Amino acid sequence: MKALYIHGFQSSPLPVKVAALEEIFGEVIAPHIDWEDDTRRQGLFQELNEVIKSEGITHVIGSSMGGQMAFYLATRNNIDALCFNPAFGVRYDDFGYELNKDFDSNILIVLGKNDDVVDPERSYEFLRSNGIYNKVEFAVENMGHQISLPVLIKHAIFTRKWTDVEQKNKNV
Repeated sequence: MKALYIHGFQSSPLPVKVAALEEIFGEVIAPHIDWEDDTRRQGLFQELNEVIKSEGITHVIGSSMGGQMAFYLATRNNIDALCFNPAFGVRYDDFGYELNKDFDSNILIVLGKNDDVVDPERSYEFLRSNGIYNKVEFAVENMGHQISLPVLIKHAIFTRKWTDVEQKNKNV
């Protein structure tokens, strides 16, 4: 397996988180993204879509703005995703996202019930308004916007096992 990890706004791919994801998924690609770079941001969806295709990415993981990007990339490519506090409709709307409402991949959205940066209700409303609320799984953690290492590991392991079970069922 190979994962793409997308950090959030004004953040970076923390080495300790990347290392933890490597333990779970094997190889991890974790680019540094300057979300405020208008030129790069406008082509970022297509750029990361090409990375998924050329690198054989099986999972996409993201937090906040990266969680939003991970969601759109997962639906577009029908790959499994783990999205922490996705920032649906927050700050920028010039990514050129394409939402595939007919996706059949596993997507887990983890929300912090005490998130004071991205209101968890935004995720519910985004999914309801697009008619895809029932196509994703949710987990709510007693946390704010920041994702602790134990929370990241717990949900990454779950996502990996989810995929393993589906692969076994396909081979039966």
